[in-house]
Amino acid sequence: MRIGALIHPIVNARYRAYYPLDAMAALGHEVVLPSATTGRLPMPDLVRCDAILIYRHWDAELRRVATQLKRRGVGIVWDDDDDSYHAPMSRKNRRRLGLSGKQVFSEMVATARLAHVPVVSTETLASVFTRAGVQGVRVLPNMLPAGPLRPRVPHAGLTIGWIAATEHEGTLPPSASERSSAGSWPNIHASA
Repeated sequence: MRIGALIHPIVNARYRAYYPLDAMAALGHEVVLPSATTGRLPMPDLVRCDAILIYRHWDAELRRVATQLKRRGVGIVWDDDDDSYHAPMSRKNRRRLGLSGKQVFSEMVATARLAHVPVVSTETLASVFTRAGVQGVRVLPNMLPAGPLRPRVPHAGLTIGWIAATEHEGTLPPSASERSSAGSWPNIHASA
């Protein structure tokens, strides 16, 4: 299978797009990666693909391209892992995007509706998109590939990292915080 990609060039793309595409390539699929700066591929490359993974792009031009590809029989998978609807929008982001969080979410919904397979990272986010009218939303949790991604530094105890922006508020399972504060996990500190 030939898989193309349109990937918004942000750090999240590593674990939402590039690592999964690396895994598909390891299974023998041909993967066509986009420009590192624009996250886009030219239409002649896209139409030769069996499927396209769209990560986090949601603008009108992208929807036009996705519609053309869909008409040509190219499978469309659209992926996002942030809840832009509920996220507080900083002035910096509002200036950069020119839209509010709710406007961004509306654009995302319009794009997700075009996909054969819309994918999000959590059940909570799936329900947000489903309530907005996106059908068949699948959940694929954020994951890293097996094996170390960086050298390990010896230390005592267990370290669990949780780094996220405000759009992930509430995605740490309540049971983790409750167990930590109740002493069920005395050597683990969890906070949201």
